[in-house]
Amino acid sequence: MTEIESIITAIIRDVKQNEIFNDIRFINAYNNRSAEKPVEGYLAVVEMAGFDEKIKLNVRLIGGSDVSGSQLGYTAVELAAALKESAENAESVSLSETKYDKNITAFYRDINLLLNGAGSGDGDSVTVYIGSDVLGDVTAFKWEEKTEETGLYEFHRGAPYAVINSRHYYDITLEVKSISLLNFENGFTLKIENSDSELSFLNCVVSKVLTSVNAKGQIVYTVKIISESKVIS
Repeated sequence: MTEIESIITAIIRDVKQNEIFNDIRFINAYNNRSAEKPVEGYLAVVEMAGFDEKIKLNVRLIGGSDVSGSQLGYTAVELAAALKESAENAESVSLSETKYDKNITAFYRDINLLLNGAGSGDGDSVTVYIGSDVLGDVTAFKWEEKTEETGLYEFHRGAPYAVINSRHYYDITLEVKSISLLNFENGFTLKIENSDSELSFLNCVVSKVLTSVNAKGQIVYTVKIISESKVIS
């Protein structure tokens, strides 16, 4: 078992000692088994990764046919708090909105926990640019490709019978120690550069700014950005 696996296993073991989570079955995302159809009860799919000096733990909490979307939401909030409490070096925790997966006919919600201390080596140096200017004091960066979905519902039916894909975009999250980013007008280019490649997000718009205090007592600004396209070079 690797160091990262040992850390995550200890966190999950501690969480499972709480009786309110007895009905949740935790499985590894890479267990080479087909997903249940349909899911029964609560299922938590655990995925972990190490990068630079951090550990990222993702838990997808899935509610079966007997679990409503609101029930899943409440349980996910409790589980997120328990995960953060059980992790000694927790830096931040975030929750996605409740979504519906028509392939397994179940609601789900993602919990993302970021930890310090993976000790995975030096890694490549990364520089973040806004236009041609370097953005300093970046503590974290992540992006996700998304497609907006519109559900079609029948009267008195809890789940949509069909989903229409509409807008395709990139959801970017930056954690910075300064909000100088807000001085840039919408439509800017955000560029991530290391020794091997360059990733540019075009036509960026700042959608939300959140303020929090990390485990070290430092103020961190979480900036949510929407981009319509990306270019890799």
